[in-house]
Amino acid sequence: MTPRGSVRGDQRHRPWSEAAVQEVPERKSGKNRLHIDVHSEPGGLDELVARLEKLGATRIREVDEGAAGRWWVMQDPEGNEFCAA
Repeated sequence: MTPRGSVRGDQRHRPWSEAAVQEVPERKSGKNRLHIDVHSEPGGLDELVARLEKLGATRIREVDEGAAGRWWVMQDPEGNEFCAA
């Protein structure tokens, strides 16, 4: 495990490089029990969000935490939420 509960994959053989596991205090009342964060290359958030929309995702809300980061909460076609950062 790497810091913050992250698991790193081998970037040479997989299209992803990190899966972060984050605990939340509330219980899930709907479908998904796993929250996915999809990270873009530095400066590539807008392109990532546009690509995800072409694949059927919907923007829910934008979060801007200043120096801590900016991301979009999105939803897949089945209603499962995830973040694009």
